[in-house]
Amino acid sequence: MKAFDVLKSFYTQRKVNDAKIYWQNLTIPARNAHIIYEKVMQFRDPQSLSSVLEFGCASGGNLKYFMDRIPAINTVGIEVNECVLSLAEKYPTFRGIVGDEQNLRQFSSKNFDVAFTLSVLDHLPDESIVEWTISELIRISNMTLLLEPFIEGIHGDVSGKTRGEVKKGLERPDKKFARHSYVWNYDRMLDKMKVPWTKKPLRLHAASLGPFYHLYVINVPSDDGKTGRTQL
Repeated sequence: MKAFDVLKSFYTQRKVNDAKIYWQNLTIPARNAHIIYEKVMQFRDPQSLSSVLEFGCASGGNLKYFMDRIPAINTVGIEVNECVLSLAEKYPTFRGIVGDEQNLRQFSSKNFDVAFTLSVLDHLPDESIVEWTISELIRISNMTLLLEPFIEGIHGDVSGKTRGEVKKGLERPDKKFARHSYVWNYDRMLDKMKVPWTKKPLRLHAASLGPFYHLYVINVPSDDGKTGRTQL
């Protein structure tokens, strides 16, 4: 490995470690659980839904939303913050795992009816980890959802930059992106994986990456059986 590659690898790994430490000390309220739930219900009858996994579930609010509506459902949440463990005290069908993307390895193929992540991949600084995580979520589930930001033509670290610095024409060009903010080309990653997918713009809020979120739905079969982007 060349010296430049060694140096790049070192700084990328340091960014990964810094991001994990940062999120270990934060808890995020579940304000968008209904978006994931309602999209899943478009394709699945609640009575047929038996298992759901969320990667980066914080204190488990999104999964709680599922369990409050489908009491018999089994849920698993993976989170770097130990706050993930508290939900099991009130919800016996919930399993919290303190860990990261490597914990996805333990699950067999198509272990879950649904797997999803919501505003997590946009805080991972390593493209290869992001792509691998998506591939694992697809591997272990029959239906995968990503609620993540996408900006056409932008790929990489936007932390601390203004919107105007990142791309001309974005709304409120003076507003800055938050710490540990990354924009990845999920379209390209999914096409590379040769799976059927669709996406829809879904503005979450006005700050940082909020206006640029998209809901990706993966492995919903198309009528013609083709892979790549489809229309729902």
